[in-house]
Amino acid sequence: MEMPAIGKILNNFSVEEYFEVFEVNENGIKIRSIGFFKNEDAAKVIKDQCKKDPDMAHFETFKVEKCFVLTSDEKTGFIVLPDMIFLTPEKETLKKIKENAFDKLLPSERKILGLG
Repeated sequence: MEMPAIGKILNNFSVEEYFEVFEVNENGIKIRSIGFFKNEDAAKVIKDQCKKDPDMAHFETFKVEKCFVLTSDEKTGFIVLPDMIFLTPEKETLKKIKENAFDKLLPSERKILGLG
């Protein structure tokens, strides 16, 4: 599946708080999402309905957790990590990788590779 937002400027998007209803197995691992709701009480009702539905409730458990969604239309969105992350300075990292590799070469290997 192609991600439509890759490399695009995202005008008119905002991060919104939602509540995800999802199913977990006996080990507490998420196995499927039921839905995302802006209203926490609505999410809890859906969770309770899933527990009562014999087609839905096997041995699994249903949970509700707050999440953050990047959306522009409240119909589709992207889940956003709640924690701020720091992006790796890629140019600096690549430069260090190259320098480390260069330092490991013997002078004769550098010469034959045209690296001085």
